[in-house]
Amino acid sequence: MQLKFKDNVLDTDKKCLVSINDNDYFECKFISSKNEKGKGWLVHNNSKYRGDNSPELLGYSYSWGLRFKYDDNYISYITDNIKIFNYPFKENYYIDSRLKAAISGLGHNYLLLFELNDGLYKDYSRLEYDEEIDDLLKLTKPDNSSITIKIGRFFNGLLFSKFHYLFKNEINNKLIEDITNSLLSFKKESKITFEFLSGEEILKGYNSDFYLFKNSSKLSKSCMTNKFSYLKLYTKNKSVQLATLFMNDKVICRTLVWKTDKGLFYDKIYSNIDWCDSLIKDKLKELNILPISSNIKYEVDLEKIPEQYPYLDTMCYLDKKNKKLYNYNNKESKYYLRSQYGDYEIM
Repeated sequence: MQLKFKDNVLDTDKKCLVSINDNDYFECKFISSKNEKGKGWLVHNNSKYRGDNSPELLGYSYSWGLRFKYDDNYISYITDNIKIFNYPFKENYYIDSRLKAAISGLGHNYLLLFELNDGLYKDYSRLEYDEEIDDLLKLTKPDNSSITIKIGRFFNGLLFSKFHYLFKNEINNKLIEDITNSLLSFKKESKITFEFLSGEEILKGYNSDFYLFKNSSKLSKSCMTNKFSYLKLYTKNKSVQLATLFMNDKVICRTLVWKTDKGLFYDKIYSNIDWCDSLIKDKLKELNILPISSNIKYEVDLEKIPEQYPYLDTMCYLDKKNKKLYNYNNKESKYYLRSQYGDYEIM
């Protein structure tokens, strides 16, 4: 569905730029409700804006509801704290997650300007640290040709583009100096590792003592945090592992990986920091481990059935007799595992 709003075309097939409450600008896609006229959602990866749940996420992590009025596909009104711009995004791009982490404490996502298909670096699709020299970044084109550039020079060219007004009057030499120092410090001091935990090691991913941050993130607020007695379904079965990101030996992101009848697939991602979501997805994709799809039926074989159970986001239908989990209501799956208290609902 396409809707026109001022000079923009909102299309579920295309990325757009959004600002909520005149704060950070970030990438999103627009979804219009099929059942209720004038209702829609923005799906995106900015954890600050987690609102009304969209029926689809289109590969993003969060959604934000909006209301609008339209006739003949022209919007005359949209929720007044939302601004949407149909700016040109690169179709495919990669930004080193360490760069996102280093810049996340500076107030705005200045790397957004690299994601836009405009400016000095529009021909480059990859941005990452140069692994040999600390103060260099590496830019790569789709044909794999690449250049290296000093951090300060890169951001000087990036931030003084025609889209600099998105960040109002904050762009100056002091900001570029702060960004350079932040990127250099992060590269030297942070150590990010990726591991698959199994057996009793899985409990580390649910232990708040091992969390890098204790904040309002999905990871910290997970209802299974520190509920170790409920997690034996994971620790006693080889068909489940926990893909985990660590920063300086502390947990920053986790997701269950299920060995299903259709191969390995990962479940809902719980993270401390937004950029972790994209990093763990990239790591899993490299191993040909894809996200569970709501349009596919999966089953998981279990070796042991515990007496207490975790809250399961996806594989929540249990067949005790045949020792199987499903992501759908199979006629044999009489136990529904969606409790925060270790018990279940009889179907």
